[in-house]
Amino acid sequence: MIVDLVSTGSTLRVNGLREVTTVLESTARLIASRAAWADPARRGNLEELVAARVSGLSEPARPAALVAAALSQPTRPGVLEALGGGEGARLALLEAEEQGVLVAERERLRFSHPLLACAIYGAASPGRRRSVHEGLAAVVADPELRARHLALSAPGPDADVAAELEDAAGRAAARGAQQAAAQLYQAAARLTPAGRTDERARR
Repeated sequence: MIVDLVSTGSTLRVNGLREVTTVLESTARLIASRAAWADPARRGNLEELVAARVSGLSEPARPAALVAAALSQPTRPGVLEALGGGEGARLALLEAEEQGVLVAERERLRFSHPLLACAIYGAASPGRRRSVHEGLAAVVADPELRARHLALSAPGPDADVAAELEDAAGRAAARGAQQAAAQLYQAAARLTPAGRTDERARR
């Protein structure tokens, strides 16, 4: 008897087998404590498990997981829109769910373990991450989130992005979110081009 993790896994397919019956419906979970992560030996094992889970995703499904990892609160509509919509995007997201990387809770998405999000985001090249954030900035509706994604998409100082961050910081301050405002002002100052000392000082 061969037991496959999920029906979309490779064990059955590569052996030319097919499903006969379902004995038990189950969902795999990766459980790790802070103590385990702090132990170098155990951390290495956890990283191997995470890498194995992520490597099980097909090439079309990996962008869906990366987009979700780049969002602070990923949702199904948000990820699909960032991927361009269409049947391909829907199937990519569905695979990430069936492989146990993402878990859908109505329209909201979460990673089955936070380490998966860290591994997927960390494995992407800086250019790939900037590209993902640039795409997200084009589809998110919230001005503050858009500004944050623009900041993460900028390869260096950018006057337009800095100005948008400053505007978003003002909105955050107006609603009483002083910590968020401070972070946005800092990002605006960091992305202000050299020579614009007055703007940088104001931010």
